[in-house]
Order: sequence, then structure tokens, then C-alpha cells
Amino acid sequence: MLETILFYLIAGVAIVSAIGVVTARSAVYSVLSLVLTMSMIAGFFILLKAFLVATILILVYAGAILVLFLFVVMHMDFKSITTQVKGFGLSPFLAGGIAMILFLQIFSIIRTVTVSKFSAIQGT
Repeated sequence: MLETILFYLIAGVAIVSAIGVVTARSAVYSVLSLVLTMSMIAGFFILLKAFLVATILILVYAGAILVLFLFVVMHMDFKSITTQVKGFGLSPFLAGGIAMILFLQIFSIIRTVTVSKFSAIQGT
């Protein structure tokens, strides 16, 4: 019962902090939300009793790489950057049409694939 409550609590915080990574206006807040997300994922590994993986995730990713990201982001001067990205210049309708065609192609390929029940056992 306690593990279930902890799972839902950690999952809720992980989802909210992952959304915070994407929606934060400041890059510093985005990196800090990413640190919280990585910590919650380490909490999932602790619930699975994979303590080594959780420790490595905290030490290597949250402790080293994300702190390096935070250090670099805090030392960048975003107000002096004036480059403007023009992109491809596609209209939203054309981009939506291309995405729909790509989705239909992928869906039709997936639909034609047949998987045998014993394909993994037979090696074919």
C-alpha cells in the first residue's frame, strides 16, 4: 500500500516537473526542473530496489551533467543573442498535411506486419 502511494506521488511530481522542463520561460528554471525530474526517476528505481542504478543516475546525470548544463546556461547572455531563425517557411496547413501523410504511411506499414506467436522460439 505504501509503495503504491509513493509510486503515484513520485509519478505526479515527475510529470509536473517534466512539463516544467518544456514550459519554463527561463533556461535556468528548465534545467532545475530537469534535475527534479531525474531525481524522481531515481525514486522509481529505488522503488524497484535498483539502488545502484538510482545512485548512478543521481551522481552522473543530476550531479554532473545537469549541473554542467546549469553552469553553462547561467553564464550565457541570452539578451545579446540576436540571431533569428526563419525555418522552412511552411504554412501550418502544409506542415499538417505532410505530417498526416507520414502518419498514414507509418500506420499502413505497421498494419501489414504480421508477427507469429512462435517467431522468437523458432528463430525466424
